Amino acid sequence: MKQHREEAMRADLTWRQRTLSAVGFAGCGGGVTVWLVLVLLAGLLLVVAPSGGAVESDGVWPVVWAALVLIPCTAAVSLLMHPLRVLTRTRVSFGRARRVTDALVSTLATFLSVLLTLVLTPGLTVRQPWLPALAATLAVTAANVVAERFGGRKGRA
Repeated sequence: MKQHREEAMRADLTWRQRTLSAVGFAGCGGGVTVWLVLVLLAGLLLVVAPSGGAVESDGVWPVVWAALVLIPCTAAVSLLMHPLRVLTRTRVSFGRARRVTDALVSTLATFLSVLLTLVLTPGLTVRQPWLPALAATLAVTAANVVAERFGGRKGRA
């Protein structure tokens, strides 16, 4: 019934309204993508800048490229980590232990994503890539802890 109403509403739209709707959705998707890349770029710059000589870049574009490469690397690592995540969720049923194992699997996935990104990004020369990957993992973990603390307080107030 609901689907029939939605189809009837779409049928009432003119060609111009459909086009404007499609352009609006594309613009929204593009804006979200740009925002995501900017956040990833800021995170990568926070890891690359203080790393000293561990990460050398041929310029700014390899760091931008790394922000773009991080997205598919994260998707690939998530697919590979999914069986481990399912296994830990089915085997661990207690509240606190389950949260801890989920956090450990998430931390491992973050570490592997950043490590894969550092290795696969053209224009970046990385000596001992596990050090910047560890720094990025610790930064993401700290950001998650801070977000959880402030988010929990806001919900309780």
